[in-house]
Amino acid sequence: MPISLCGHELQIASWNGRGIVVHRTQEFFDMGNAIRKLALNRHILCFQEVHGHSAAVRASFSRWLPGWNIVPSVCIDFQGFPDPASGGIVIAVCPKLASFCEIEPLEIVPGRCLSVSLSALVGGLQRNLQVLTVHNYGLTFSQVNDIGNHLDSSLQICQAQPCQFFALLTGDFNFAARDDRTFEIGRPE
Repeated sequence: MPISLCGHELQIASWNGRGIVVHRTQEFFDMGNAIRKLALNRHILCFQEVHGHSAAVRASFSRWLPGWNIVPSVCIDFQGFPDPASGGIVIAVCPKLASFCEIEPLEIVPGRCLSVSLSALVGGLQRNLQVLTVHNYGLTFSQVNDIGNHLDSSLQICQAQPCQFFALLTGDFNFAARDDRTFEIGRPE
């Protein structure tokens, strides 16, 4: 990566947790342990399908990743209310980066596409790293357009100033090939 914000190799991980915050059972605690383990030697973590209300998501991740900057985005339903049973994404920034970077979140599609911009003065130049995470399940045409427009804008900025701007796209992408069928229990393959 042309922009070093941490003085050495930047480590980023992305994980679809399939309902990380949904249950208050042993599985919930196991998720916390898995997330703590995933965070070892990582600078930025991107999660998809965290599920849950914004406050619960933030509280759970703050407990699992103390000192990290936690940026959640939860899905909303067609009436504009939080939909904790659907999707939800989080970008978490480690304490080291959070200590010297300005962190600016941008929710592009609630619970489905989130961008976090990290900027810092490095080597006398203002450097910017944009991390986007996407869970594209169930997006409308308009939402896909919004994400595409944001990606196009990010690309133009990176191309115009490659020594100062860098963008990274992570996520859970659901695309079917032309001949793919949806799996149904009881239907032979």
